[in-house]
Amino acid sequence: EKQQSEANTAKDKAEKNKDTDAASVARAESKAAEQRADNLNEVLVDQQKKLQGAYFVLILLVLVLSLLYTVGLSSRTGQTLGKKRQRIRLARLDGSPPGFGPTLIHYGLPLGVALLLFGVLGPLALLIGLGMVLWNLRDRNRQGVHDKLAKTLVVSDTD
Repeated sequence: EKQQSEANTAKDKAEKNKDTDAASVARAESKAAEQRADNLNEVLVDQQKKLQGAYFVLILLVLVLSLLYTVGLSSRTGQTLGKKRQRIRLARLDGSPPGFGPTLIHYGLPLGVALLLFGVLGPLALLIGLGMVLWNLRDRNRQGVHDKLAKTLVVSDTD
């Protein structure tokens, strides 16, 4: 693009000075630079298509590992390492440990909604997922939408 811009500038100068030979050379250089830019864009698009599958697999792997960590640890004790350090835990409404299903809903629902809607809504989908979690700031029980659907609360760990 820089070469194309420089060639266009040279062409404009030559045309302004009424130098037809220089203008012809500059026009040819401009077209050649434009063709090189188009070729590079085609190569870039091809490379992005090749990496698209690997990118999808990587995102899926990170999602699965994240859910294994959060759901795996929280389903039995209600705590991940961060919750343990903060002295809070995830619990059912009756105070018992959440179990696998509610924990999966608690952690997986905001991520799932954001990822499923991302293709349609783009970055707005991330805001929707975040809004589900931040709903707890408006709720009298401090429950986000994901907590309400999972029937869980994040409570102080008095142990």
